[in-house]
Amino acid sequence: MEGIGENPVEMGDETTPEAEEAAPREETATMTPEEETVSKDIASACKKVLIEKTSRGVVLKFNEYDELAVDEVTNEKLSKFAFNLPEKEPRYAVFRLTHTNRAGLEQEYHAFLYWMPDESPVKQRRQYYHNKAIVREKFDSIVLDITAAMPSDLSEERLKRRIGVAMT
Repeated sequence: MEGIGENPVEMGDETTPEAEEAAPREETATMTPEEETVSKDIASACKKVLIEKTSRGVVLKFNEYDELAVDEVTNEKLSKFAFNLPEKEPRYAVFRLTHTNRAGLEQEYHAFLYWMPDESPVKQRRQYYHNKAIVREKFDSIVLDITAAMPSDLSEERLKRRIGVAMT
């Protein structure tokens, strides 16, 4: 990082063991331009859902390069959107759900959806299963985790029950 401080490795001065050990760590933490673009796309789409509230949800998928990418940004309710999810391909989604509680107050909840249809190819099922925790931990404002295999798993009635259980 330029301008932050002097780096003895770059300056040609004697280096300490700490400076030599730090250099390889910086290299491994560097993202390729493609990874940065994918990450920025995901961050931008999730910001629209979770912060700006201009969208209700973002669907994420692994692209042909096995990189996580934005599949779709939607304004539909999750229960209606479920019928547009692929019948034979897994997905992750982050959604902003609204729910009217018993006192009549409308509350918002952030949910993480793990969409895993039974007909998904084994290779995809394995890929999404093994990466679920890694992807899920990137979203710290999520209060509800939903696993679904068919659109009926995301009906309004089931979602209301799930929200009630998550909030107790």
